[in-house]
Amino acid sequence: MRLPFVKYNGTGNDFIVIDNRKNIFSSLNKNQISNLCNRNFGIGADGIILIQDDEDSDFNMIYYNSDGNIGTFCGNGSRCAVHYSKLIGMLNHEPKFKFHDEIYTAEVNENLVSIHFPNIKNWQIKDDNIFINTGSPHHVLFKEDIGFIDVDILGKKLCENSIFTLEHTNVNFVSINSEKSISVRTYERGVNAETLSCGTGVVASVLSSDINNYISNKEILVKTKGGDIIVSFNKKNEYYENIIMSGKVQNVYSGIINL
Repeated sequence: MRLPFVKYNGTGNDFIVIDNRKNIFSSLNKNQISNLCNRNFGIGADGIILIQDDEDSDFNMIYYNSDGNIGTFCGNGSRCAVHYSKLIGMLNHEPKFKFHDEIYTAEVNENLVSIHFPNIKNWQIKDDNIFINTGSPHHVLFKEDIGFIDVDILGKKLCENSIFTLEHTNVNFVSINSEKSISVRTYERGVNAETLSCGTGVVASVLSSDINNYISNKEILVKTKGGDIIVSFNKKNEYYENIIMSGKVQNVYSGIINL
């Protein structure tokens, strides 16, 4: 089987994007997905994104983690999916796409893509730690300096033994730079390692910083290993609305792999 693909990254979080409108992907199993994401024997990626037709929006996005399992919402991946869908002529003038029956809206300005998140109403707090779901579950904890943390070791421990949930969760280490900026490093479940950035993790980290009153602005610059992301939001009563995540994406290369 010859599988056409496009390699994308959103601030270093990289993906294999596949136009699956003809269901060419339906025959691949978990091991094949994992092998495609393998950086030594496959294309190499944090995950695989399928672009499929949808009756209610411009496209339906399916996401697989690099371990071969179906994934929860991927913020950086969705930015890449929107950019690619515009490239192949699938987007209308007001882009929207479906993920797990939720409709998301987006904006595209050349390689800058913004994703509008649904309102977020629930979170848990234990000491300085926060658990919040931004489409994917995230444990957020704050450190003065995240530069020297072994994210793979500590992140794995907290992912598998969360103080908030029995299920594995993503883990974000956050330092406050100013009232307008934070730095974030994320251990992603499903990838089972630190990634250069994580879109839903960045959003979770910004909202958690606001919950803890560490920031005052409603538009925050987030520094990640893979680059800068902007998150803006409003807080209304006891929930967050108008959450927008913006960052650049890169169409790295396209190819065909033999399976």
